[in-house]
Amino acid sequence: MIRLVLLSCCIGLTTGCTFVENRGRDFAQVVRARLAFGVGLYVEAEASSALRPAIGLADATLAPKLSIEHDPRASGRRGEVRTAAFPWLLIGWPLYGYGEGREGYGDTSPYLRAFVAPFVLAGQYHVEHHTVGLFYPEQWMPNPRLELDEGEALPPRADGVSDHGWFGVSATILVGRIDFGINLIELADAITGCVGLDLLSDDPVAHSEAP
Repeated sequence: MIRLVLLSCCIGLTTGCTFVENRGRDFAQVVRARLAFGVGLYVEAEASSALRPAIGLADATLAPKLSIEHDPRASGRRGEVRTAAFPWLLIGWPLYGYGEGREGYGDTSPYLRAFVAPFVLAGQYHVEHHTVGLFYPEQWMPNPRLELDEGEALPPRADGVSDHGWFGVSATILVGRIDFGINLIELADAITGCVGLDLLSDDPVAHSEAP
């Protein structure tokens, strides 16, 4: 009888520790925050992956060095260099495509892309080779200048369901950069996890117990 009671207590403690560990992992994925040394003038907002408008000129940040951060997103950052189309391309768009051919621009041209980019508040990530802005501009307005060189490879960017749930802001004002964001999808997963629901199916212990 005593052995049965002790065994029940051990199982209860193990289950409780697993629950606390999973909830801690969930809540750690809700927030990202970063304070870093950066130079430039660049501001970017984020309201889901479809709405990431950027304004300013350009900035550069050495990452992960010279930064204090908590960022649950998978990343192999080697530093960041960002440029914004608004406002300088409003008047500088004719210079953007000067001397470039149409190769890589699909049905558009470098001039058309440069003309449209400030109106969709596009921002270029030159180290990570991708474009942000309003309504996924890199999908319908490719930028060959961000294509990888032959043989070059980048760490894969996370593209799970929760990666579309970030709401936040990133800003570099002359010297110094701040980033802050909250993931509403991860927040919902963390809260519902407290009542036994795993919306994102990301609790590893639960997976290992499944047949």
